[in-house]
Amino acid sequence: MNLFCDVDGTFWEHSDKDFTQYKRNLAAVERWRAAGNVFGLATGRGIPSMRRNFPDYHRDSDYLITDNGSFTTETKSEKLIDETVFEKRQIAQILSFVREHFDEKQAKISYHGYLQEYQVPISSIGKIRTWLLNSEMADELYGKMEAHFGNDDYKLHIERNALPSSLDWVGPEYKSFINIVPAESGKETAIEKLRKTHKIKGDIVVLGDDMNDLAMIHEFDGYAMVSSHPKLLELMPKDKIVKNPEELINKLLK
Repeated sequence: MNLFCDVDGTFWEHSDKDFTQYKRNLAAVERWRAAGNVFGLATGRGIPSMRRNFPDYHRDSDYLITDNGSFTTETKSEKLIDETVFEKRQIAQILSFVREHFDEKQAKISYHGYLQEYQVPISSIGKIRTWLLNSEMADELYGKMEAHFGNDDYKLHIERNALPSSLDWVGPEYKSFINIVPAESGKETAIEKLRKTHKIKGDIVVLGDDMNDLAMIHEFDGYAMVSSHPKLLELMPKDKIVKNPEELINKLLK
């Protein structure tokens, strides 16, 4: 059996300041893998962010899906096994659209490759993150981008209560951000590619907490956190809602 889990708000909740539940989740994953199962993390974070904040991820998981599905790594070998990146024209298109509506003091942009985070666009970018000063501005930009581009061009995900950025050109005053990835990307797409290439076999269970997890929850045997986004909770059967990954793993191992 295969279990893929979101990171922020799921495997680690921001309210878990001393990482108490996070450590319990790790212990549950150890039991899960010892029983012969596969465990993967699927996150909007990139590799650099994972290395800064969760340096042992390669020890505790089999696969790491980053940047909302743009990159997939086999964690034991730390080998990149799949990527989906923007075309150059798309990067220019997004930058131009953001700057039509917000100047550089209102919105900062970071460009994310496989192992790097950039202040200026280069090739092989899998995620563009637009940092906004507050959630109202993020909502406004999200709505404008969704109306202008639709889901055929890009996938969008808004983070309204973001953790402060560790990037030196993005200050702590930016409280919200929008992740933008190619339409061909997505956590659910990355997991499906692992199945099609026979890297994983058997049933697939997923756990998430936000609307960017909805597609993978629908695609596979999906569960949601009790602390999930209200819109996500409205769509979930009660028996598919859990308090934390530890509870779900204990349930699956029975």
